[in-house]
Amino acid sequence: MRHFAILAILLLASVGSARAFDDNHLAKVKNGQGCDRCDLTNAGLAGVALKGGNFEWSDFSKADMNGTDLSGANLERATLYKTNLAGAGLSDANLVETYLRKADLSNAKMSGAQLRLAILRKADLRGADLRNADLSAATLTQADLTGADLRGANLTDTITTSALFCGADLSDTRLGQTQVDVAQGDGGTKLPSGLARPGHWTGC
Repeated sequence: MRHFAILAILLLASVGSARAFDDNHLAKVKNGQGCDRCDLTNAGLAGVALKGGNFEWSDFSKADMNGTDLSGANLERATLYKTNLAGAGLSDANLVETYLRKADLSNAKMSGAQLRLAILRKADLRGADLRNADLSAATLTQADLTGADLRGANLTDTITTSALFCGADLSDTRLGQTQVDVAQGDGGTKLPSGLARPGHWTGC
């Protein structure tokens, strides 16, 4: 009997840890209201319209936000660790100093987004639209930007160590030769005028 009681306690604890979001915070968001400094960890927000909302300092870690409309939203200093943002709308969103480590941003619409000082280490940005986005001083270490569109983006002082740019469009992008040299690309990567394709760029 004691054995079953212990198992029940452990099961309840695991369920509680998986469902970490605050019910009041989630209800507030789903009602179309902003929610700064809110706990939305593991929340189900796929496809929800959050356009222009204020979510500064909020925690969306491991939340499902597949296809969510966050265009023009304020996510400054928010935490989106391992968050599913595949296909999400983030055009013109404020993502300054946002923590996006291992986030899924594949095919996300991020044109004009502000990503200064954002942490995107090991993030999945395959096929993302990052045209005219500001990624200055952001961290893209080991991020996958295969097939991403970065035309007109600002990568000044961006850390690109081991970032994958295979098939990505970097034409008219502000970045330097050193940033290109420490990254990885292939013959399909479009570089800005004046930058040379490194010899080690044989594929991703």
